[in-house]
Amino acid sequence: MATAQTSLDVLSRSPGSQVRSCGRNILKEAFDDAKFLLERELNTQEYMQIWSIVADSKSPTGSTGIGVFTDTLQQVQAEYAQKRSSGNKVVQKARIWLNALASRVMFYGNVMDVLVQQFPEYVSLAWGAFKFLFSAVMNHQEILAKLSKHAARVADLLPQQKMALVLYPTAEMQEAVAWVYASIMKFLRLAICFYKEGRFTHSIKSVFHPWALRFQDLYDELYDRSTRVKDLMSMAAKAELRDVHLDILEGRKVLDDITARMDNMFSTQQALAALFEQKMSSQADFISTMYRDVRLDLSQQRHTIEQIHLNQLLSMPFWQQLPSSGECLEYCQSMRRRRTHYPRIDYPRESQLQRWATEPTSSLLAIDGSRPIVQKDFVVDMATLIQNSNMPVIWAFRFPDHWNVNLALADLVRMLVLQVLQEDPGPLSNGANPLTMSHMREAAGVEDWIRILSRTLSHLPRVFILLDGDLISQATESDRCEAALLMELFRKHITIPAKIMFPAPSVDFQYMQKLREEEESLELVSFRIMHRRGLPSGRRRIGR
Repeated sequence: MATAQTSLDVLSRSPGSQVRSCGRNILKEAFDDAKFLLERELNTQEYMQIWSIVADSKSPTGSTGIGVFTDTLQQVQAEYAQKRSSGNKVVQKARIWLNALASRVMFYGNVMDVLVQQFPEYVSLAWGAFKFLFSAVMNHQEILAKLSKHAARVADLLPQQKMALVLYPTAEMQEAVAWVYASIMKFLRLAICFYKEGRFTHSIKSVFHPWALRFQDLYDELYDRSTRVKDLMSMAAKAELRDVHLDILEGRKVLDDITARMDNMFSTQQALAALFEQKMSSQADFISTMYRDVRLDLSQQRHTIEQIHLNQLLSMPFWQQLPSSGECLEYCQSMRRRRTHYPRIDYPRESQLQRWATEPTSSLLAIDGSRPIVQKDFVVDMATLIQNSNMPVIWAFRFPDHWNVNLALADLVRMLVLQVLQEDPGPLSNGANPLTMSHMREAAGVEDWIRILSRTLSHLPRVFILLDGDLISQATESDRCEAALLMELFRKHITIPAKIMFPAPSVDFQYMQKLREEEESLELVSFRIMHRRGLPSGRRRIGR
């Protein structure tokens, strides 16, 4: 029991507990090294831009959080977003890596938030250095692209130390997090040194000591230190599991002792055996009945809680303009019924369509047709057919007055998430980490919402996803490359086998073909449908 008590003590500690002297020394050394480099490399004005943030952190009203840097990052993003139409490849590359960094900057925040309560000046120095760097290189497109790229790569290597410290705030874990902070400060020192070098030095070093090689050792070092954090978490979890096993063994010993005493009592009190068995039988029946009642009550409560969570989610602002799945399907079907002329649709290569639907891997199906209306009708028909076959299917179709709604790609994904949750709100309560309103509030873009969609679908064996071409074009402003990237994100982040169907004209199909050639795991099927005039007897008419 002593070992189990030790694990409980560890779990009950606060994430703000004092860092041991070794971790303090690591943090202080990283801070002092960075401060010395700033004093040496920067002029007085540049130095004060950073140090004023550090000094402000000591004030009760001073800001030490991630907002110190994100405001500058958003400003740089906005400036380069205005240059989106520019044909300059360096500008486009800088914009892409700025967006990548913006989606990962919270990983830096996880590390800094662990330290900010005890060491606000250390955290402020890091954010201040980030702010200074991106402000200084805002107009240097090539340097900005490189800096954003490597900052994003560093963020990818950062584990979620904040959660690790909450669960296992041991001295070893605190020391490991201190080393991760030291690696981040090392990255900032290297970046500032590169910024202060002149063009001539850059030209020489680009040949003898390229930019990527400067950071390779840092990547390897940060990977090892992040792995150390994960290993410590694994060891702590195993220690807890061992404690549980010891508790079970000791419980079994107690149970065996009780059983032995009961047997001894039975041998000396035969007269009470029948009565005892009768009482035990009655008690067992009572417990069984109570257990069934409790399970039934818990099941009803769980359903009620799921409905409450779902209603809370539906009250969030970004759901208000989105329709339900039934409304979308009914609208598309009604548009077909209003039409007086129904083109006849031929379905060539039905065996290929059937093979695509039954294969156990994720794949894309691009629908091509002689007329756009034929493509739309085919996708709507497939939604009805799959739904009637009792197979999991979700869709994002047109809805009344959709052209008056300012749709973004994230809205298309939200429509899919909304449909899944309305069909089965189980992901709102199932598992150790159910989906909550906080997850949706923190979703920063399309990629985050696709991850949320993947979580809501994780309990299904597979899913069919049908997308309307008009909505894709509306959300992407007819940018077919952006639509192709959306399909790639679906395929990349949805963990279960997903069959994604979409009209081919809405997506840059050449890009998809190129992607298929580069990656063997991508299954892409092009399916062409035709229409002919006339309505043969005995076959249902298909319309818009």
